[in-house]
Amino acid sequence: MQLVNTLRNQQQKVYTVLGVALAGSIIFWPLLNSILTITIFVYWLLFDKKQFDLSTTRTRWVLLFISLYLLVVGGYFYSTNTEEALFKLQQKLPLLIFPLIFGMGKGLAKETASRILYAFAIFTFIGAVICIVAGLITFFQTGVTVGLRGYDMVILKGMSPFMMGLCCLISVALM
Repeated sequence: MQLVNTLRNQQQKVYTVLGVALAGSIIFWPLLNSILTITIFVYWLLFDKKQFDLSTTRTRWVLLFISLYLLVVGGYFYSTNTEEALFKLQQKLPLLIFPLIFGMGKGLAKETASRILYAFAIFTFIGAVICIVAGLITFFQTGVTVGLRGYDMVILKGMSPFMMGLCCLISVALM
């Protein structure tokens, strides 16, 4: 019971730690990302008050961002490799979870959300720089430009060029 009270009283710290870890794991570590996504979602379900009102702009934005995940789910049904498609669904779960937590949770302070989103932008920038530098190293060693575009450029584990581009786009919009 003491742990439950501590988790309730330290909401901003819990959200900050889990959120920043999640922001980094989206880019660099898909397995940790899945674990942290489930953890922060369960925390949000158990300890945060929720607010869902379709008349608010905030809720409409949440639904708009969730629709991105629905596009990914729709793509699953067109996949011939269901195992790979399920992995991609699991990897993109934050597209569903983050809007719910940020948009409908009442306990997440704006400052905490800003810190998490800022960390996401920084991790995305670091990931993009790593991909560009790796592509340039390959180019200077071999003279071939294949490492500077598409799937060969995005060397981060489990990351596709589409998702890296989406992360970069979201980061630029946040900044």
